[in-house]
Formats: sequence, C-alpha cells, structure tokens
Amino acid sequence: MNKTLELMQDLSQDYMQDRHWALLSNETNSHINPDDPNFCFYDLYKLDLEKYTEKVNDIVDIARAQTKIKKDLDKIKKFWDDRTFDWDTLPEKETY
Repeated sequence: MNKTLELMQDLSQDYMQDRHWALLSNETNSHINPDDPNFCFYDLYKLDLEKYTEKVNDIVDIARAQTKIKKDLDKIKKFWDDRTFDWDTLPEKETY
C-alpha cells in the first residue's frame, strides 16, 4: 500500500500533462481522465499501480524532465524576446 501511495503522490504533481496520462492509460490498459469531475483516489487505486511501478516511474520521470525543458526553453525565449539587433551595412563585404 505504501508503494501505491508513493506512486499516486508522484502522479498528482503539476507536471503530469494529458499526454502523460495517456501513456499511463496505455500501460495499464485503462482509461484515466484526471480532468473528469468524478475522477478520484479510488480510480487510481483500483489500477493496482504496484504492478506498473517501473512504467509509472518512467512516465513521471519523463513528465518531470519535459517540464524542466519547457521552463528552460521559456526562459531562453524570454531572454531573446527582449533583445534587439541593429543592422549596419558593410559595403566592402556587400552584406549586413
């Protein structure tokens, strides 16, 4: 039961997106929709997540890594969005 609770806690994190839930649904041969207003603790519990510990951990790791990458890309984009370049003509090179 402790392992199931740990897996459920990992799955409850903000970095879990629809695509990750779809992966979990596929791995557990089930239909999981955390956006469903009737979705509850028991829906995950009855999946017997302990049987899928390695797959759940892989999906959570993927979700966590993708979230980090997205944050890093957003930071890079913001940095470059605030930059401007001045273009000068270089007649001797016929270029800018």
